[in-house]
Amino acid sequence: MIVSPHHLDLTVTGKQHLDIHLADGLSLPLTIVHRGQGPAVLVAGGTHGDEFEGQIALTRLARTIAADDVLGTLILMPFHNVPACQAGTRLTPGDGCDLNRLYGRPHGSGPAHLIARFVETTLLPRIDWVIDLHSGGKAHEFVLSSNVQARYPSAECDAMLAPLLAFDAPYAIVFDEVPASPHMPHGGTLEDAARALGKKAISSELGGAGRATPQSLAVAERGLRNLLSHIGVVPSDDARRPEQSRSRLLFLGRPEHHVTIATTGCFAPLVELGTEVRRGDLLGHIESRETAEAIHAPTAGVVIAVASRGRQQKGNAVIYLADDITPEKT
Repeated sequence: MIVSPHHLDLTVTGKQHLDIHLADGLSLPLTIVHRGQGPAVLVAGGTHGDEFEGQIALTRLARTIAADDVLGTLILMPFHNVPACQAGTRLTPGDGCDLNRLYGRPHGSGPAHLIARFVETTLLPRIDWVIDLHSGGKAHEFVLSSNVQARYPSAECDAMLAPLLAFDAPYAIVFDEVPASPHMPHGGTLEDAARALGKKAISSELGGAGRATPQSLAVAERGLRNLLSHIGVVPSDDARRPEQSRSRLLFLGRPEHHVTIATTGCFAPLVELGTEVRRGDLLGHIESRETAEAIHAPTAGVVIAVASRGRQQKGNAVIYLADDITPEKT
């Protein structure tokens, strides 16, 4: 059913498959399931069109979930950046924008701006939670992780640890802003916009390298079910609870966590995802005709992301490291 943003009704009992008309040639597919009283949760996939786990997990869930499964309101948005999802690109065809850098900022007239304006003004004020499923896209491959943005340590971090761990991915990453870093994380994200409105937000990094794998899809689908049950919008007796989580807890938030390169050339990594490294360890090389730049770890940590493109430009972050903050078990 095609509806305008002004006629969107989130209180209709049952399951609705809708196409929100934003402009000629631009409609945003939503599945909305509502029953009774409970939390309102927005789940997004395809914020970047070259990240596929969220798109697949949400289309599968949209087909299979029934109204009787839900207690509250569940909004599934599998193709958040619908033109980029159709093209399989990170940026939006038509305006070249990164949708996940437009939130909380003045909006223009291109398709990515229209999507951000609709989500920010029509959906976010009416929900309690945002779950935004990401992977590394074509540029990077990440460990399979749930993510939360918060200062570490902080009261907000403490409050969000339970849902972060409830996802039960192999890794759970607390990430924070890094001053003057052009890499990760960034402003203008859906998660930023939700937190600015006092909503709770969880995201993920579920692989990448421009494709999905059986492992990344399994973690995405199982983790989403666990988290929705923890929130209470899709209760399940089979969901894993936070205290049962097998996630390894990490922190990404220091400038040294982003390992950048000083020359342009071919990236030859020497470490795998999940490798524990010490400060000064050799992580790889940038190979060019003239020289080979050795890449050394600027700090100890766990390798959580590796660039997946062979050709790299000067200044790129080719490896991300994170600190292990998993509490010791007694």
